[in-house]
Amino acid sequence: PELEDQEILFDPLLTEIGTEQEEGHVKLYLKYLNALGVTYEELMSTPLLPTTIVAVSEFYNICKYLSLGEAIAAEKIAGEYVNRERHALYVEAFRKYYSWIPEDAIKFHKAHVEEDVRHSQIGIYLAQKYASTKEAQNRMWDAAIRFLALYWTLYEGIYQVAVKGEQLPRFPVNPTFPLQYCQANPIPKPDIKLKKV
Repeated sequence: PELEDQEILFDPLLTEIGTEQEEGHVKLYLKYLNALGVTYEELMSTPLLPTTIVAVSEFYNICKYLSLGEAIAAEKIAGEYVNRERHALYVEAFRKYYSWIPEDAIKFHKAHVEEDVRHSQIGIYLAQKYASTKEAQNRMWDAAIRFLALYWTLYEGIYQVAVKGEQLPRFPVNPTFPLQYCQANPIPKPDIKLKKV
C-alpha cells in the first residue's frame, strides 16, 4: 500500500499491541480473564475445541496467504464490524448480570466497541480504494465471507459445549499455535530505548 495507507493501517496495530499511554489488547484480555479467576497458565494449557482450531487456522491463512485487499475486507470490514456489535453485547451483559466483575476488567470489551468503529471505517476506505476491478471486488467479498464463516464456526463450537452440553473433543496445541512449534532462546532482554508513540 501507499505510505499514507500504511500509516492508516498502523492505527489498528497500535491498539492491538499498546502504547505507553494505552494497554494493548492482549494485556487487557489477560486482565479480564484474571477478574474471572483464570490465570495465564490455565489459559495457555487449556485444550482447544476442534472448531476453535479450524477458525484460528483459517484466520491465520486469510492474513498470511491472501492479498492485502482481501485480508482488509475480511478482518477490517467483516471482522471489526461484528466485533463492535458482539463486544457491545458483552459489556451490556457484564454490567447487568455480572456486576461483580470490575469495570476496569471489561475494558478489553469496551475498547472494541469504541475502536472497531474506526477500524471498520479504515477497512471500508481501503477496500473502496483498492477494489478497482470486478475481480478484486469478488475476491474481497469471498474473503469477507470466509471470515464470517470462521466466526460462525468458532462460536458454534462454544455454543454446542456451553449451551447444549455437547461433549466435543479437545486438543492440546503448542503455545505458538497456529505457528509451527518454536522455542525461544533464554537470553536476557537488552535495554533498548524504544521510540515513544
